[in-house]
Amino acid sequence: MAISKEQKLLDLIRTVIFCHYRILGLGNQLDAMSGEVPVWNILKSIINQPLTVPDLAKERGVSRQYIQKFVNSLVADGLVEKVHNEQHKRSYLIKATNRGADTFRQMNEDFLDAVTPLVKTLDKKEMELADNTLKQLTESIAGFESL
Repeated sequence: MAISKEQKLLDLIRTVIFCHYRILGLGNQLDAMSGEVPVWNILKSIINQPLTVPDLAKERGVSRQYIQKFVNSLVADGLVEKVHNEQHKRSYLIKATNRGADTFRQMNEDFLDAVTPLVKTLDKKEMELADNTLKQLTESIAGFESL
């Protein structure tokens, strides 16, 4: 019996969730990375272009309030700053500070060192295909507010 596209999609989603938890587990095993994945993730989003809190929340599929609390802690740590937004008076842009950019670069190096052993087990073209597939899935899911 052939497996339907819907079942294949559910299998893919389950695999992504399982992989997500494995990646978090890997991060938690490394002292330098423990608890830092969310910091790295936010900095990666704004390192080249400031974004608003609503933009960051939409990108992640979480509430604006959740991101706001997180951004407030990053501001307090001196990793990001709020800057005037010409497009919107009340929704300021979140921009990495010099300290935030330096922190991001160091974290990125640490993450690359941590995943280097995995490179031996993965094919570059397969990783690109998986990345593109996951990006398409992410965009498709974003269109369904009921999920």
